[in-house]
Amino acid sequence: MVRDRGARARAALARNHPEFAATRDGEPIGYVCLGNPAAQEWAFETLDRLITEYNCDWIKLDYNLDPGAGCNRTDHGHGAGDGLFEHISAYYRLLERVRAKHPHVILESCSSGGLRIDLGLMKHTHTTFLSDPDWPEHDLQLFWGATTMLAPNVCLHWGYCDWLGEHRYQKFDPRDPSLTRERLDCYTRISMLGGFGFSQKLPDLPAWVAERFAHHIRVYRETVAPFVREADVYRLTDQPKRFARGERWAAFQYAKPDGREHLLFVFRLHGRSRKLRTIHLTALDPAARYAVSSLDNGKLMTRTGAELMEDGIVFELNEEESDLVWIRKEENGA
Repeated sequence: MVRDRGARARAALARNHPEFAATRDGEPIGYVCLGNPAAQEWAFETLDRLITEYNCDWIKLDYNLDPGAGCNRTDHGHGAGDGLFEHISAYYRLLERVRAKHPHVILESCSSGGLRIDLGLMKHTHTTFLSDPDWPEHDLQLFWGATTMLAPNVCLHWGYCDWLGEHRYQKFDPRDPSLTRERLDCYTRISMLGGFGFSQKLPDLPAWVAERFAHHIRVYRETVAPFVREADVYRLTDQPKRFARGERWAAFQYAKPDGREHLLFVFRLHGRSRKLRTIHLTALDPAARYAVSSLDNGKLMTRTGAELMEDGIVFELNEEESDLVWIRKEENGA
């Protein structure tokens, strides 16, 4: 904590513009208080300059600290009790100005595992990164929780990232010679649930991993992306949780607005769970017939909507394996 206060005091902005600092009872909190109109103008001019000078197409806006009750200075233009409200309101206005002047720039919100995601912020940004660490149960726990309030297409989270040094929990390595295709698919498909991307040293990948990534990119563009953009998402299992807690299977169903096509992601995590699991679909026409196809294994069956909802589909997966299933309403099914 002492080192943290020292770092704040040594920051160039703290020296050049001490009047911009948010403080609580005289102690610096660690951020610029945008409730101060002069600080808000400085922030806009800084972002505007950086976007212009570096020809930016994408800006990641992180805010990885706890503001507590906010700034209670009385020389910023806000009162002692409304500093945090005025800061957030000014942040929204700042983002509006940036988007108006640079409409082509993607604004990505990011902060502390989704602890500071709100619908007001999502109105002013294009997407949000749910958390920095990447490992399957953490990824799926976050996505399950985030989609209780956010659409999948604004959620970003990778299946794996390259880290500087060893991560405490993320043990997956795409360069591991013992890595199986099934496990690689599982990790990659987790990031395909929302906006899809990679944060890896792609030129250093083994050839077969690079080829498999290329396969998943094609599948995402041709099949998955329209569902992520347009479909309603249903959580068909309880929430997975980190450290082998919670549900050990995760299933998400995407239903297009016309109800004719559905996409089903199914994952089995490590931990105590049976190898077989029945997944019951939802939001189907009970009388219609549907063709059910695995993107891994081809056509599985044709069933009525009632059968798929009442009897479900039985999956057999090892730990950290997955399946991706396409469900299409047959033209003559009614």
